[in-house]
Amino acid sequence: MELVMLNPNLSAEVVKKIEDCRGPIERFVNDKSIAEKIVKLLQIRDEISHLIMDRTDTSLEDVAESEAKKILQTVLLPLQYPERFKGFLSPQKSILLVGAQGSQKVMLAKAAANASSAKLFNIPSSVILSKNAEGSADFIKVLFQMAKHAQPSVIFIDEIDILSQRWMKRQAKAQFLVEMDRLSSKSGDFGVFVIGATDRPQEMDEDASGRFAKRIFVEMPDKKAREKMLWKIVKNNENDFELSEKEIDQLALMTENFSFDDLLELCQTANLAIVHNASEQNKFFHGAMDAQFCRIKMKDLENAIEEKQKPKRKQSNGKEKESQIV
Repeated sequence: MELVMLNPNLSAEVVKKIEDCRGPIERFVNDKSIAEKIVKLLQIRDEISHLIMDRTDTSLEDVAESEAKKILQTVLLPLQYPERFKGFLSPQKSILLVGAQGSQKVMLAKAAANASSAKLFNIPSSVILSKNAEGSADFIKVLFQMAKHAQPSVIFIDEIDILSQRWMKRQAKAQFLVEMDRLSSKSGDFGVFVIGATDRPQEMDEDASGRFAKRIFVEMPDKKAREKMLWKIVKNNENDFELSEKEIDQLALMTENFSFDDLLELCQTANLAIVHNASEQNKFFHGAMDAQFCRIKMKDLENAIEEKQKPKRKQSNGKEKESQIV
C-alpha cells in the first residue's frame, strides 16, 4: 500500500479510488502508529507532487556551450541509453554544481531534465528546513522513493550545503547519505539522477560532498549566453520589443555579471516604467496602451540598467565613507 501510494504517476483521482476501496486507513491497519505514519507519508507525497516538473521551457541551447557539453556527457547519455551503462560501466548518478548566486545552476538542472525527457523534482532547501527532525528525514526518503517510481527522473536540491550545517537535523542528513549510497550501488536505479547545487562548497562536510560523484564549477553567463537569453525573451514577446540585432549585442556587452534572472528582471523593469509613464501621460485608449508607446526600446533598457546599478553605487559609496571614518 505504502509503495503504491508514493507513485507520483498516480493521479489524485486514482489515489482517491484506492482510498475509497480500502476505506479509512485505520480500518485496514490495526496499529494506530502505523496508520498515522502512512497518513504523514501521503501528505509528503502530495507536497512533493507539487514540486515535480514534467517539462520545462529551458533547453541546452539556453546555457553556455561548454556547460551544456558537461551536462550532456554526465547526465543525459546514461538516462537516454541505460542499456549501455551496466555493470562496471554503470554511470555516475550524481553531480554537485558549484557556482556563485546567479550562475546557471538551476537552468542547467532544468535543461538536463528537459533534454532527457526526465521528470524534474525541483526541491528548494527551504522545504526541508521547514520540517522537524523526523519530518525532514521522511521527506527525503519519500522524495527518493517517488523519483524511483517516476524514472527517468532528476532530483535537484538547491543550496544542498544546508544538509552539512551543524544546526541541520541529523536524521535528515543521515537519511540523505543512506539514499545516496543506495543510489550509487551497482544495484541502484539507473534512471534516477541527483543534482546538488551550492555557492558555499566550503561549508559542506566530507560525508555529504563525498557522496557526489563529480563536481562541476558553473560560471556566470558569458556574453554569448546572455545574448541567447535576451533573444529568447524578445522572441517570446515579439510585440513588446523594438530592438535591432546590434542593440541586443550591445545589451549583452553592457550586462556583464548579470544572471539570467537579472536579465529577465531588467526587461520587466523597463516594461513597468513604460506602462507607468504612459499612465501618467494618458496614453491609454479604451483601456489599451497606444501602440507607439508600448514597445520596449534600447533607451528603456539602458535606463533599467542604470536603475539596477544605483544600489551598488550607494553601497560602494557607503563603504568608502566607513573606511574614511576608520
